[in-house]
Amino acid sequence: MKSSGRDNKGRFTKNYVHPRKGMNTVKCICKLCGKEFYPKDFVKRSYCSKDCYYKNVLQNPNIKNKRNTGKKRTFEQRLKISGKNHYNWKGGISGKIRRLRNHVEWKEWRTKIFKRDKYTCQLCGQKGIYLHPHHFKSNTDFPEIRFDPNNGITICQNCHYLIHYSIEFKNSDWYIRKGAD
Repeated sequence: MKSSGRDNKGRFTKNYVHPRKGMNTVKCICKLCGKEFYPKDFVKRSYCSKDCYYKNVLQNPNIKNKRNTGKKRTFEQRLKISGKNHYNWKGGISGKIRRLRNHVEWKEWRTKIFKRDKYTCQLCGQKGIYLHPHHFKSNTDFPEIRFDPNNGITICQNCHYLIHYSIEFKNSDWYIRKGAD
């Protein structure tokens, strides 16, 4: 009978040889100390240890952590892709929205909606979770009814995501009926 390399308690014995040892191994040479090593995860590495990596980075200021470096852009290049020139520019509305949501009227409208709906998501019926107030008609397109309690509903975070990103939900009878009111 072939030995599994484990004792009766399931622990590895002293002479245990891993079944994959010698198979699919990648031989690497450390860039700093020149030592040959075989990585445990069979992925080619440049350094034998973290110590060698950090010593090399400290010795050579030209080597930087790849995760923290991006393409260096000139001032002119940055101007071309910022502000009004950026593909995602929406007319500088983020400051307006931030001011609106800190406004007293907004907070009162939000509280009225939550109290009317008894702090319960009106779509899934959950209580005791993080709630969002949602406008049936957009507050940017219809500023005159922005603070009207009849234009709002209490919904949870998951349902709010469905409302904005689910095509099936946008085509549902409930959503079409409420949006048409």
